[in-house]
Amino acid sequence: MFSLLVRKLFNKSKTVSGFTLIELLAVIVIAGILAAISAQSFEALQNTRRINAAQGELFNAIKQAQSRAKKDKISYQVSIRRNPAGDGEIQVGVHNAKFPSGPNAGKDRDDVDNWSWRPIVSDIRDSQRVLVGAVNSQVKKISEQRVICVKFDSKGNYDLTGHCINFTDTYVVIKGERSSGTNQKLRCVRVASSLIGGITSFKQGEASCNDTSKDYL
Repeated sequence: MFSLLVRKLFNKSKTVSGFTLIELLAVIVIAGILAAISAQSFEALQNTRRINAAQGELFNAIKQAQSRAKKDKISYQVSIRRNPAGDGEIQVGVHNAKFPSGPNAGKDRDDVDNWSWRPIVSDIRDSQRVLVGAVNSQVKKISEQRVICVKFDSKGNYDLTGHCINFTDTYVVIKGERSSGTNQKLRCVRVASSLIGGITSFKQGEASCNDTSKDYL
């Protein structure tokens, strides 16, 4: 429609010395509307890309922890937090769930700052705009830091014990910080509590992947 109007106006210019004020205003208004629509579409696309990347990173981290637990025959854990240093990005860490040595050997680790943290997505600004929560659960604190944990025992089975585990639902839900209403998009990663210990990714509306988390990092 916009291109037809512009073509019509330019064709008219062959016989008329100029455009009327109404015609110019119509072109400006239409151009503004199209620009606004394009900006919204771009923002929605960026938000989808952002949460897809976060879901992929979490899925891979959880698979890595389960694999390390089976291989090394020790408890491994995936931990998720928002960087307390002030940058605000969501971080993920894959680490031994228990102290391997020293006076606390065999106890659940609480040395949070030593958990090999990295941004959940490569772009820190994107990571700042990602929210991560546990379905139907409040996020617990370890050493005054709010942390979500997914833990595996020495056989690679999902383990609900530990001081940062307080939910029986095995979903971690991800959404874009600025998304809401019909434009909101959610992604989930589920860890099965069965002996198989399957790890699966879901989109919004699939397998109860909905915005049921009351507490996001």
